[in-house]
Amino acid sequence: MSRPRIAILDDYQGLALTLADWSALEGRAELEVFRENLGPLDEAAETLLGFDVLCLMRERQALPAALIDRLPRLKCVVTTGVWNAAIDLDAAERRGIAVLGTPNGRGQRATAELTWGLILASVRNIPAQDAGMRAGSWAGPPGRLLDGSVLGLIGFGTIAAMVADYAHAFGMRVLAASRSVAAADMPAHVAATDRDALLRTADVVSLHVRSSPENRGLIGVRELAAMKRDALLVNTSRASLVDHAALADALREGTIGGAALDVWDREPLPVDHPLRRAGPNLLLSPHMGYVARETMADFHAWTRDAVLAWLDGRCLGNLLRPGWAARPS
Repeated sequence: MSRPRIAILDDYQGLALTLADWSALEGRAELEVFRENLGPLDEAAETLLGFDVLCLMRERQALPAALIDRLPRLKCVVTTGVWNAAIDLDAAERRGIAVLGTPNGRGQRATAELTWGLILASVRNIPAQDAGMRAGSWAGPPGRLLDGSVLGLIGFGTIAAMVADYAHAFGMRVLAASRSVAAADMPAHVAATDRDALLRTADVVSLHVRSSPENRGLIGVRELAAMKRDALLVNTSRASLVDHAALADALREGTIGGAALDVWDREPLPVDHPLRRAGPNLLLSPHMGYVARETMADFHAWTRDAVLAWLDGRCLGNLLRPGWAARPS
């Protein structure tokens, strides 16, 4: 009887086998690591045809029904994190495919830190100053202070609450617009408001809501026009929240001051994507929110443990498919 074949997908930085010890699988399964994204559905289906287990890094590789149905050997999917909108759970359930999720671990803290890094880099023009220095110049245009300015958080889950704490330490006034967290449940240093008032008031607007049909294009032409002309938009949540064409227009026309994006409508971002050619008021980050050595070490170790649990027929409470996708982040 052939050994199960296990694919570790989208290991962009080659961390899977260096940050976790997979030796417990030796002699029990065949392991293959893919460092590049598998591309369009037909190419992904051809590459993954002979695998029994797929190990996903967050939502880098989508698993729609059209792909699942073309993988007859697939029996188990392990995703990092307790929620993955890129997996068609109904299609997996129809096939009897086990879908396992790891804890979020320190990924939320890492994303909050990256959000804050993007804010600081943007308001103080750090990338442009660095590029100017390397080109032989000295001082470029000055940035601005965060102390005394207003941070607006759209959504107020775990990550937004961490970002709010950082903002408070920097002397910012913090506003939050949330459909799920009542004003009484917010910290004393956060003031609840509605989304329109937040957009009009905030110097920095940071998005922290999940992707859903009702949230698609949450920030579009109308919302961008409502923001201050020197405001900064930061998105470390989901690309679908922002109308990228409208954002490109706003940046080009100067109707907002700038933007910093860590999530994209296509990942990896195509070389010819128009936002790669946007001006210096857009800061680009390659979906690095949760990507820190500590987080990735946890994710890969937990993924290995989930694969071993599946091979052993064991049930780990925090990895069972029923209910895992409904856990709040």
